[in-house]
Parts: sequence; structure tokens; C-alpha cells
Amino acid sequence: MSTTDIPLSSSERWDKEAQRVKRGKGQWVVVAESEDTRRGGRNAKVKAALELRGLSVEVRSRTGNGSAERPWVGVKTFARTI
Repeated sequence: MSTTDIPLSSSERWDKEAQRVKRGKGQWVVVAESEDTRRGGRNAKVKAALELRGLSVEVRSRTGNGSAERPWVGVKTFARTI
């Protein structure tokens, strides 16, 4: 018999992300990543999910382009407490 980790539910995932943002103490924290650049960030949904957990946050998304400034590919969504 093998063991398997059960993936987090959406609610559990956002509980975890809210704790990470809170521990960031105003610093930007990556809360979501997507390789699909056509989709873009989901700032309003991320903000709503974190505010449901009692945080007042600022949310921004950035598309990576492989440069020194943005060395990733895809979209990263960042959040910080305000």
C-alpha cells in the first residue's frame, strides 16, 4: 500500500497563502503563478480570497519575459498587506 498526499482544497490553499502574506509584513509575496500569459492575473479574485481571511491587501500581476528584471515565463501574482 502506498501513501498519497491529498491536494489542498481551494479554501485551504488560500488559508495558507493568507498566512504567507501576513508573515511577509508588507513585503511582496508570490501567491499565484500561471504559465498561460493569455489568461493574465486574477487580481480581483486573489484580493477577495485574502480579504475573506481578514487581510487588507494590495495585489499586482506581472508577466515574465526572461529578462534580468523578470526572469520567469508566464504570469506571477503578488500580494502584500497594506
